[in-house]
This record gives sequence, structure tokens and C-alpha cells, in this order.
Amino acid sequence: MTTGPEWLDPVGDEVRDRDAGRVQAALLTTYEPPDATLLVEDLLPRWFQLDREASSEGRENRFFLVELEEALQQRRGKLSVFSSNAVVDAASRHWVWSYVVPHRVGARGATVQHAKLWLLHRVNDNGDECLDIHVSSTNLTRSASRDQVQAGFRYRAPLEGRVTQVALRSWGALVPFLGELGAHAGSSGEAAVAPWRDLLGRCRAPKGVTFVASVPGVHAGADWGVRALGAALSLPNHGEVDILVPTVGEWTGPQIEAWAKAVGTRPERIRLAWVAKEHPWERNWSMSESSVTNLREAGPALLDLGDAKRDQRQRISKNFHRSDERWPHAKVYWFERGSTDRVLVTSANWSTSAWGAVMANGRLRIGNFELGVLLSTKTRPLRTLKEMSRPPATATAEREFEETALWAHATFDGRLLRTLVRIAGSLPRTVVAIDADEHRTQISVQWKRVGELREAISRHRWRAGPAVIIVEVKGISHWIPVQDLRDDKVARQEPLGRPPGISAEELKALRAALLEERYGGRIADDALPSGSAGEAGPDLKGPKTSGDYGVWVMEQARRVLAVVDYWSAARAEAASDSLRAAINRDGQEQLRLWRHQCEQDHCPHRVALVVACDELGMRLKRPL
Repeated sequence: MTTGPEWLDPVGDEVRDRDAGRVQAALLTTYEPPDATLLVEDLLPRWFQLDREASSEGRENRFFLVELEEALQQRRGKLSVFSSNAVVDAASRHWVWSYVVPHRVGARGATVQHAKLWLLHRVNDNGDECLDIHVSSTNLTRSASRDQVQAGFRYRAPLEGRVTQVALRSWGALVPFLGELGAHAGSSGEAAVAPWRDLLGRCRAPKGVTFVASVPGVHAGADWGVRALGAALSLPNHGEVDILVPTVGEWTGPQIEAWAKAVGTRPERIRLAWVAKEHPWERNWSMSESSVTNLREAGPALLDLGDAKRDQRQRISKNFHRSDERWPHAKVYWFERGSTDRVLVTSANWSTSAWGAVMANGRLRIGNFELGVLLSTKTRPLRTLKEMSRPPATATAEREFEETALWAHATFDGRLLRTLVRIAGSLPRTVVAIDADEHRTQISVQWKRVGELREAISRHRWRAGPAVIIVEVKGISHWIPVQDLRDDKVARQEPLGRPPGISAEELKALRAALLEERYGGRIADDALPSGSAGEAGPDLKGPKTSGDYGVWVMEQARRVLAVVDYWSAARAEAASDSLRAAINRDGQEQLRLWRHQCEQDHCPHRVALVVACDELGMRLKRPL
């Protein structure tokens, strides 16, 4: 039986992850806009098991970026991030959004995406597949990984060959939660979540685990929010509830009573762990003075986590100690249930936005997307805390969404640029498109209504496809990444975005060098292409004298033919059909890149590459 929560690095155990295989697809959710640097420098290289990592050295970092770009190209259309809507400006622009597609909720109206769900589809070298599932309190931000301590649940489920209804039902609220999440992000969001339903249908949830979710809207049943939690708990005899969260919403006395009743307890049986004024966590925890007053009048108790002199943080977890400057962003609820106590590890703070407010007609109004897992537990770490006698820390929480944010999503299929927005007011008659080379194009647009959205379709003779478009509304410039819908071959040759400072020709040269290295070649210390079209690195220069030409050509031919031999042997010895097919694709790509180099005006090793292209072309024709 699974127990929790886990106070672990949410990224996971690198050694165990390596055995589980490389991440081939990912669906990630976060509250705040995702941090592109965190993805590029930390998460994606680890998930893809790259040979290189981000470096402060320019040469090494360029090879790292191109290796990462290559891995992203192989996963086109399989990487997505869902977040709350926010104003996205020039500072948010990043080349990775041409590969990892950002989706924002808000296509159906203002709402908040507060869940922290990571779904990772992994495949190892033997072709074994698994679904790596993370449910936690971790946002995709640098502060979440460095400045905070998180609580989470993780489960790795082996994937079977076919989808079954039994498997789908075992995940409970998780499957419909994904459906609602996609729908609130528009048609592109719906398309992004669709493959994950099939993956969940190929594996089963662990025994003893219940998913509890909230989705925005007004609900009559017990599928979502606090009523879903109550149905899953079935608490006997009004058991105690211990709560550890960093944010408490605006509660009234009747709302507290309604929440307690829904989970199966009474207000006076609820205990909230909190900090007093001048506690190290005070600046990060939020509860207003009015909520403190209403809470105490309604019956719940405030438990004292202690100040710096009477520090009791270790009562929560051994991860906390006096010298630790991190603060807990965890959201954990413990429930007394006789010999089978339960714990909920979730993204939901204690607020009506997260859990729902009961309306006059008895329905439940929920404002946020939230997700948690309910588990059995043997410990309730807050039980030893004393009731607070000192003034509690108070602060008003920030607003949960930006009213000035424009919900928008843009796609490009090679011919048409399609932009969808949700707005009540007027829209501009022109937008600005920026391509990978930073060329700006002003485009005239006409907006038409599509349901509750507005749509503009632009036909333009592009020098290169648009990486981002800028829509200005009421003096605010909204920078919208463009989702690439072109076929793989075209997108690979002319990507909408490139790592910074790397030209299109240099990208091709670096890709070729990395492929050669993968199959036994060597990248010399001074082999970095210069970035100017037609120039080559020192290892590719011709012979020093004309008398050396024949010897030099033979040496170059041996070098590239050795790569062909290594690639051919790797294909023949591949342990699985999928791996063999991947190696074959590498060969096709190497052939294309070598032929491209041969076509350049200044290619001193053209003769050697022509020989290698002929040999590689013949071997590619042999059956797998």
C-alpha cells in the first residue's frame, strides 16, 4: 500500500530514472508561467538523458544547446505545459517555446490553473514503456526548486499494449480532470491532453490511492472539490483534520462550517498549523486578519509552529532544520480515521477558490484547477503541536489571476498563421510576427467571432515561419509563442525557433558534428563552427601544402567512413525494433546533413564527404 507524502526532490532520482528510460513525451502543469531556463538547464537534459549539460563556457554550451534542440526535434508535438493565464511580454520570449508548447487556461473565461501534475512517458533502451506520474506542490519555477520544500506523490506505472476501460476507471478523477483542463485551454489544449488518456488506459493506478481534483465552474454533484474529498474519505465519528498549507483564503464562519460538513467533521475538529509573527516563514505564508478572526470564531484551532527561538519545524519533517532557509510550499491534509488514517498530498491551499464555496442553491462554485492524491498514512506529524497563544503572522494573498492578461493561442501550418484570442473589447488591425532570425513583419489581420473567441487567419509569403506574434491591446504588448503544425521534415530543416546566437547554417554544422560524435566520431577541441555560412572549423581545413592533398583526403575519408561503419554496426546490434528504427533515422539525418555540407561553396572536405555519402546511402537501402 502506498503511503506519503514524500519530501523529495520533485525532479526525481537520477539513477532510477536512467533505468526507467528517456522521457519521450511530457504534459506539465504549473500555476505561474513556466520558467524556460529551468526547463532548458535542469529538467529537459535530465529527462532526455543528454550527454552534455549547460555550461558557462560558450563553446561547450553551444554544443549542449544543439544536442538539446535535437532531442526536442525528436519529440515535436509531444511536449506541453499548462498554466494560468498571464501577461506574456518580451521578457518571457524563449526559443524553447517553439518546441515545448505553452497552453494557458482561460479560453472559457477567467480561471486559475493551480494543479501541479507532471506526466512523463518514458521508454528505455529495451523498448519498455512506463508512465511516470508526479502530483505535488511544485511549480515550474526556479524558486520552487531552490527556495522551497515540496510535498509530492510519485508513481511509475508500466504500460501495457492496449487501452482498457478497467485501467481508465482505476485513475478515478484524473482522466476527467485532464479533459476539463484541455477544454479550458481551447482546441489546442484538447488536442494536447488527448494522447494521455490513451496512456492512462494502458496502465493501472496503484492500490490504496484516490485522486481528488477540483475544476472551475458550478457543480451539482460530488465529483469535484470538497465534496469529492468527503466522498472519498467517508470519515467516521467526525475525526480530526490537520492542515499544513502556506496560504489560507478568505473564509467566513458559514463557509468553514460547510467545508467541515462536506469532509465529514466539525469546525472544532479542524487544526491548522501556522506561524507566529517574526517566524522565518512569515514573509511567504499568507492569511488575512479577517480570516484569522473568522477561523477562531468558527471553531478551528491554530497550532503553533514556533518562532526562531522555539523552532518546531522538524515536527513536520526531518527535512526542516534551523539552518535551512527554504520554506514549505507543501499542501498536506491529514485525516483521523481510526486505524487507517489518511493523508491528502495536493496543490490545493485551504481556500474556497480551491475547494469550492456552497451557493444558495446548494451547488458548489470552484475557481481553480487543483489535483491531489489521498493515501493511507501511519503518521500525523502535527499532533504534537500546541495551540497558538501568540499573534499569528498575517498577510493578504495576492490576486489569483491578472485581469489585464489576454488569453491567446497561435499556430502555423506552413501556410496559414492562425490566432485565437478571448477578449471583450476591440482588437488591433495589425499584429507583428518575429521569426528565428529576429526579422519583424507587420501583418494586417481581420478578426471574426468563433463562439466566444476571436480568430484571425493570415496568409503571408514568409521568409521564415513566425516564432512569436505580438498583439497590442490597450497599450499592453502580448507576446504569443507560435505552435508549429508543419510536418517533421520541414520543421526540422527550418525550425521556427533556434538557440540564441546560432545561425541556420551553424545549426546544421553543429548537428552534423554531434551525429558524427554519437557514432564514433570525434569533435576536436577547436572544431566549433564559426557561425558564418561557408566557414569551417580548424579541423575541417584543407592540407597545408598541395603536396599533402592526397594524404589529407584519405585521412578525411577514413574519419567519416569510420562513422559509417560504427553506425552500421550499431543498427545491426540494436536490441529492439524501436531502437533500430531510431538509429536508422540518425543515418538518414547524417546523410542529409553531409549532403548539405557538400553543396556549400566552401567545403574543403567535399571529396571525403561524397565518398561517405555514397557508402552511407547504400547501407541505408539495406533492410532493417
